[in-house]
Formats: sequence, C-alpha cells, structure tokens
Amino acid sequence: MASVRGPRVLDIGCSDHGRRPTTPEERRTWLHQLLVDAGHSVLGVDILDDELQWMRAQGYEVARIDAQDLPDLGERFDSIVAGELLEHLENPGRFLAGCRRNLKANGHLILTTPNPFGLVWQLAYLKHRRNYDRIFNSEHTSWYCAQTARQLLEREGFAINRIRFVDDLRGDASESSLYRTFARVWGDARRLLPVRVRSTIVIDASPST
Repeated sequence: MASVRGPRVLDIGCSDHGRRPTTPEERRTWLHQLLVDAGHSVLGVDILDDELQWMRAQGYEVARIDAQDLPDLGERFDSIVAGELLEHLENPGRFLAGCRRNLKANGHLILTTPNPFGLVWQLAYLKHRRNYDRIFNSEHTSWYCAQTARQLLEREGFAINRIRFVDDLRGDASESSLYRTFARVWGDARRLLPVRVRSTIVIDASPST
C-alpha cells in the first residue's frame, strides 16, 4: 500500500472476516497489520463485534462504526483505506461522503475492489457458470470497473490520483494443489497480458478542491 500516507490512518472494514490471523505468515497478508507494520497510527472500524473484541484484546485501536454511516470522528485522517469493501455496500455514496468528511484536504482515500474484467474472474465464470455461489461472495451488491468507480468517486467530490490493476493470487495461500499450480502459472503468464485483465483494482483518490 505504497499510496497510503501517514501518520494517521483510518482502516474501514478492518477485520479479516473471521480468519483471525495469528501466525507471522498470516499477518503478513492482513491489510490492517501491514498498515501498522508500516509505522502508521491506525484506527480500525468495522461492524463485526466478535472480531473487534478479538482485535481490541490484541492491542489494536478499533471502534464499532458502520461504513455507510461514518460520523465525524473528531479528527482528520491523512489516509483512509477500505480494502475489498466498496462492492459490499448498498449505499456507496453515503460511504464516500463520510470518508470525505473525515479526510484531510490533501489526504488520500485508497480503495481496492475486484476487477470484473479480470481474466481470473472470467475463467471462474466459465468454470462455475452453473453455480456462481462457489466462487463469488454472496454479500457483494455490485461490481465496479475502473470507469464506473471513477465516475462514482468524482460525483462524490473526489479527484482520482491513480488507478492500478494488481493480482492478489499467492501460490502459498491455499491448501489446494490446483490453486497453487494456477497461481504460479498465472504469475508467469500475466506478464504477457495487458494489466487491465488483472484481478483487483486499486484506486487512490483525494478530495476535489
């Protein structure tokens, strides 16, 4: 997350959704831990009470706040991070308005969201075309491509600094030998393909002046 500026960072949707990373290997792929390890002072917010209780017991600074009802938190953050959250929201406009309210004028909003045109997702469609629930999160309400995400952010008072396309497949992230093999093959093959077919969109935006 090279675009994240500190020292003060708000991590929205901070829990790891029940996975509770406890080993050093697991923590190295947990966004909230990566932000802390980078030296930022991080406030994490979520609505999952059990996960917040666990994080609080681990010494993290957390609060129970709904992403779609962000109040004025009484401070302005250098960066707000929301990893894989936008596609879960039923009212993204309210979420972005809350972010803008709590962000410094020169602050950065960093969002990640699955890329619907990513080749990995297209292959998943083909493989599981009769049973999408096996691969897609049932809590998702929408898909955003780079163009629709840009339009949404600009309508809500943000200017785009940068949009990147990345992959989050790791060969050691699953016990499935098929997955590990695919991740390794894809890691080599993607160098030959346009970056726009990668699986995840990363957006860096700031409040419009």
